Amino acid sequence: MAITIHFLTVVIRIDSIEKKYPGGINAFMKRFTSWRDYHLVGVGFMSLWEAEDFIYKLIKMGFSNIFNGESGEIAIVEQLSGSPCKWLETNIEEVFLKKVAKVTTCWLKGCDDKDLGISLGKNYDPSLWEDDFFKA
Repeated sequence: MAITIHFLTVVIRIDSIEKKYPGGINAFMKRFTSWRDYHLVGVGFMSLWEAEDFIYKLIKMGFSNIFNGESGEIAIVEQLSGSPCKWLETNIEEVFLKKVAKVTTCWLKGCDDKDLGISLGKNYDPSLWEDDFFKA
């Protein structure tokens, strides 16, 4: 399956979340506004600073980032240009709704099913920002 890319999306492998994030994928999806397929989770950000801060905190938890597009468990995918990450594939295509729009999708390289995943995790609890994860 595939996930949609919005602005800057931090893409994380679900198998890594299961191993390294306390409570696994279910806890992650409850904590962050995110979307997923069977292999990947995406968390969207409006600025590179926010995305990099999020990645830094994941790295402190034991996740590995990409280096020159090689391996890793985390990647940043940009809505207009895709990703140089070698374990991901991206597609930017035009769709026709009321007008032409471009939609970027991303999936784990080697997967045959590129249909969009729809599982969303949302946490609108304002106390989330008091969480230690978001403190510097």
